[in-house]
Amino acid sequence: MKKTYVILAMIILVALAFSFCSKSSGPSPEFKYLGTWIGQNSFADSVEIRVANVSNKQKVTYIKLIVAIRGDSMSYTFSSTSGLTEIADTTFSYTAVEPGIGDTTWITVDGTFQSETLLNGGFDILITDEPPITGTYTATKQ
Repeated sequence: MKKTYVILAMIILVALAFSFCSKSSGPSPEFKYLGTWIGQNSFADSVEIRVANVSNKQKVTYIKLIVAIRGDSMSYTFSSTSGLTEIADTTFSYTAVEPGIGDTTWITVDGTFQSETLLNGGFDILITDEPPITGTYTATKQ
């Protein structure tokens, strides 16, 4: 009877050991740009960009751009836990279309990681029947 309990305990221990093991499909990629990037744009306003590991890929998950021009302060915020866009090598590009009442706004934000702590980029804001707003930004990893 004692022998049966010992064998049963061994089977349970082996089963538990296998349940905690996981298959590895190779080495994990090196993610250099994960985190929050905060900086200033060419209109002396703020930009914030967040990069996260989404499904084992570096993706931009949050963009906040504030631009004060022509007496108005415009704030654009985009976020998605599944990622807005993927970082390819050192660059990303994201375009959004926001329909409005009587107008439509197209916003494009591009970025290039210069290093593990410096991000430079640009943005274009196109509003129906308005001159385009084009700017640049620089952000550092927080």
